Amino acid sequence: MWQSWIFGRTNDSVSEALMRLPEAYVVLNDILLPEGTAALDHIVAGPTGLFAIETNDWDGPVKCKGHDWFVGRKRVASPGRAAQRKAAALRRSLVNMTYDGEHKIPDVSAILAFVHPEVQIGVDEPAVPAMRVEELASFIMHYKVAELSDEDRATIVRHLGSFPSRPKQKSFWGLALGVGQRSFAPRPLA
Repeated sequence: MWQSWIFGRTNDSVSEALMRLPEAYVVLNDILLPEGTAALDHIVAGPTGLFAIETNDWDGPVKCKGHDWFVGRKRVASPGRAAQRKAAALRRSLVNMTYDGEHKIPDVSAILAFVHPEVQIGVDEPAVPAMRVEELASFIMHYKVAELSDEDRATIVRHLGSFPSRPKQKSFWGLALGVGQRSFAPRPLA
């Protein structure tokens, strides 16, 4: 049976939401790509495909049509474009590490996850799927990007596990007291 693991930090609402995924899914948090081209908040590999999740903490009304985004009445830069660039960079990194990678590594689906409890999301034909954090696990289980066999998923996860984690920033109190951030060892999903 496939074992799923969480790598990296696990203290945020997206990580908690992703813990609801079945065992067949593997979640990695705060990953730097080897080339230093991107830092990804969360990566999920599972039977429904490979996902790069970008988190956002905007609050209030958020509206989107395609790549046109508004927070309140103010137009803002599209978080979807950055999420798509990171997803494409992740795929390129995996293709470069895998024999016959161009054929074995599926497209990576970018997802925007909004974590602020006060956010109100209104999307109309978004270029990148956008949702509240509570909807994330269900979306991933039902949105089939590509079918990943256990063997292909194991290869992808092995490569992902070799990517460095993004160093966590010390809190004010951690800096004042000289306390560093501890790293988390891989652990099975609950």
